[in-house]
Amino acid sequence: MNTTTQINAQNGSVPLSVTSSVSQADSNNRRAKCIPMLSDLLKFFFPVSLLPAALLNQNITIAGASIAPDIWRRICEFLPTPKDILHLSQTCRAFVGLRTDAQVLPIMWQNHVNDLEKIVFGKEAWNTHFGDIGAVDPIPEALVKALEESCPFIAGKKVKETHIACWIPTHVNGTPLTLNTLDELVKKPLKGHANKFEFIWLPAKTKHGDKPIEKGHWILLTKTVLEGSRNKTYDQQKQLVESYSGYEVPTLLSTAIALFMHHTRTGERLYNDSPATFTRCQEKSDGWSLVVGGFAAGGLHVYNVYDDGYIGVGGLRKFPALGT
Repeated sequence: MNTTTQINAQNGSVPLSVTSSVSQADSNNRRAKCIPMLSDLLKFFFPVSLLPAALLNQNITIAGASIAPDIWRRICEFLPTPKDILHLSQTCRAFVGLRTDAQVLPIMWQNHVNDLEKIVFGKEAWNTHFGDIGAVDPIPEALVKALEESCPFIAGKKVKETHIACWIPTHVNGTPLTLNTLDELVKKPLKGHANKFEFIWLPAKTKHGDKPIEKGHWILLTKTVLEGSRNKTYDQQKQLVESYSGYEVPTLLSTAIALFMHHTRTGERLYNDSPATFTRCQEKSDGWSLVVGGFAAGGLHVYNVYDDGYIGVGGLRKFPALGT
């Protein structure tokens, strides 16, 4: 028996009619066999779970076939963003119905953002540990995807395991965030581990201590210096970092903020003194490159370059706001 299936085309295109010589029973049987196989294939392409439990505990009908909750969970576990679901619906007719669901996609995205707050140091973390930072840009989709990608520096690890993801605000509790105000802020967190700068080289403090953040932004910072980056000149280190797409030499204040925020929440000191590890920064004072690190129990250090054996370079990525 011939059956005709109407497929609603999207983006204003006309409906299409597809004629098949397969019986309706055979079509249903094939569809039922296809869905579990499809769920197995999807896990190789889509890395993050998005759907809230309320939507995952019910049967969902796609292209006339009812998908049980356990299979639906396996499919949706690997969809990183709403855009990926749209892409899926554009390439697989069985999922075309997902494109027009105006309620599911925002719920899925917000659920994922809530999960990300446990990984990134965003508005919720800032409010918990230090106070009000005002408006925060949404977590950029590029950052969401980057966290799930393989780390370009350490084999077998994901970016979320090897980087700090942090929002860099302009103000905290109404006060501009600078090196000097950061030093006072981290001494008395509302919650978590206190710390401080143990040393800031005076010329660096004089030139950069009161410079504020011009515009809030999201960053990723590697948790240590890049392999092979020690004992190199600034130009060599810069070339190494920029050979990785999107990365640049860290900036002084953003790096200090990220390291302090990570320590406040976890108690872990990165770029520490065992062995002594510093990252070179973009900024200079009195003709000297500045470095930050040596994060010991006494605090974080900002020096000029004094021994290249300790000086490597981390990798920093900056992200624009979602939708910009």
